[in-house]
Amino acid sequence: MIESDLDNSEQSFIAEGLGNGWLHPTVVRNVDTYWKGGHTDDDFFVGFEFTHIDWEALFFGVLKCPEWGEMQDGEDYSAYRLREYERFQICTSRFPMLGRIFDMYEDAGYTSDEVGQLREQCLKLQSATVHEGGRRALAKLILARDKALKSAMGLLLISD
Repeated sequence: MIESDLDNSEQSFIAEGLGNGWLHPTVVRNVDTYWKGGHTDDDFFVGFEFTHIDWEALFFGVLKCPEWGEMQDGEDYSAYRLREYERFQICTSRFPMLGRIFDMYEDAGYTSDEVGQLREQCLKLQSATVHEGGRRALAKLILARDKALKSAMGLLLISD
C-alpha cells in the first residue's frame, strides 16, 4: 500500500465516525498500567474505530470462527463465556495476537514489544484473503499498529 492509499484509507476510516460498542484504538505508553492511572500526556486515540462490522468480517468472514453458541441449561455465565473463549482461541491459534480481540466489550492490549507481532500476523492474513471486509479490518489494525510503532508505544483497543 503506497502512502496516498494509506492516507485515503485512513480518511475513509475516520469518515465512519464514532460509535457505541466499538473498539477505540489508542496508542499508550504502558498497556499494563493504563487503567490503573497510568495515563501519560502522549497517549492518543488514533482517530478511527474498529467496529463490530470489522470484527465480524475478520473473525467470522476471514478466520471462520464459530458464532457464540447457546448457554446450556443451568450453565453458569462464566463457564459459558470460558467455553466460548476457548473455542475462539482454537479458531485464532495461528494468529494469537488477533486472538486477544475476543469480545467487542473487552479491551485488547499490545505492548510496544508486541505490536510488531500483531502487524506480522495481520499482514500474513491480509495477503491470504480476498474478503474485502476482512482486508479492511486488518488494514485498520495495521494502521493503528503503525501509529504505535512510530511513537515507540503500545496499542490498546479500548471497549465501551
